[in-house]
Amino acid sequence: MRYKRLKAGQTDVVHKDVPVSGRDSTGRGSVCAADDAPVAQLDRAPDYGSGGLGFESLRAYSFLWAGTEMKPHEAGMALALKEAEKACSRDEVPVGAVVMHEGKVIGRGFNQVETLQDPTAHAEMIALSAAASTLRSWRLDGCSLYVTLEPCAMCAGAIVLARIPLLIFAAPDPKAGACGSLRNLLQDHRLNHRVDIVTGIMESQSTMMLKSFFRELRMKNRSQDICQGSGLPD
Repeated sequence: MRYKRLKAGQTDVVHKDVPVSGRDSTGRGSVCAADDAPVAQLDRAPDYGSGGLGFESLRAYSFLWAGTEMKPHEAGMALALKEAEKACSRDEVPVGAVVMHEGKVIGRGFNQVETLQDPTAHAEMIALSAAASTLRSWRLDGCSLYVTLEPCAMCAGAIVLARIPLLIFAAPDPKAGACGSLRNLLQDHRLNHRVDIVTGIMESQSTMMLKSFFRELRMKNRSQDICQGSGLPD
């Protein structure tokens, strides 16, 4: 399996034959109880209350994924994929995100744009809000963000503002990605913070989930069009 890593200030992508481990998490702030977490977007998203925001160690996910041994980045991405599955079950575009701090999840989110009718309710935005609430600090400079799809311009901007040092995403987004596809906001030298990027972690799983979702959506829309054209109830 080949992964890619792009360090801040580097113009070329470095290819590695093994997953690239992230930097040590030595962020500022102390981890508070999950019951104190809901703020901002969290109060609009019932799944991210005291019962939804848990603290899960990577250790529990460091052994098996589909019968194979997992590496640290794969363990974090597996948690993000679990969030993406939640979005899919709610007929949302299946994108999930988790924020890790010192080996534990301090924020998680899945896409809820349709559910909340909120254009900002992307997985990354919800996860970042949860993480900031947990640490009681907007600065997440000791954290890593795992996302199943390359962040858009809005989410990339939030990542920079949150001082996230490391982003790991699974699949590129050639239509809206702002972390290397259409543009690279995370490593723009004109900004006062730049982010290391690791890509390709469990890309096939994320891509398969996205393709399956849009395939079913097209079939559903086609079926509705046929019913409407025939005058029959859908």
